Amino acid sequence: NGYFLAAQSGNTGGLTWQEAGGGGKILQVVEGTDTSARTTTASSYSDLTLNVSITPSASNSRIFVLVTATFGGQPSGGGSGEAFFDIQRKIGSGNYTSLGGGDGLGSVFMHNSEVHREANALSKVDSPNTTSAVNYKVFGKGIPGGGVSNVNVMFGRGGYSVITAIEIGA
Repeated sequence: NGYFLAAQSGNTGGLTWQEAGGGGKILQVVEGTDTSARTTTASSYSDLTLNVSITPSASNSRIFVLVTATFGGQPSGGGSGEAFFDIQRKIGSGNYTSLGGGDGLGSVFMHNSEVHREANALSKVDSPNTTSAVNYKVFGKGIPGGGVSNVNVMFGRGGYSVITAIEIGA
């Protein structure tokens, strides 16, 4: 019934009943979806709309964020390029900050002006250290290669994109 038998340090032969802790338990699961294809030609991170909000029940909870979607892009002008994707978070009314650093959490390389798309996933375990609402959102950017003026970054083409936030007790 939520208790376990524990031996106490320095207590010879003594056992006591202790309440089981909540560490590692899933406390809540929240999901956001998008059924539209999103694109950008921006060379700095641009909002791709897919997001989810979660309010942690404890400040020491961790949040596992998982994005599943189709990621892709197409370089213009016959050259190559790369599409980068990132999960960013905003706590309360603050600003979005990257969970993946400058190059994000994933990328797709393209060449010869071909459209390149693939089903893929991004994931990150985050420690927001708050009990305020946290919003996680997907961002993308394109970096042109040789002979290319821009990259058309594609997200969620052909279907259903999902972002899931899972609160894990400390």
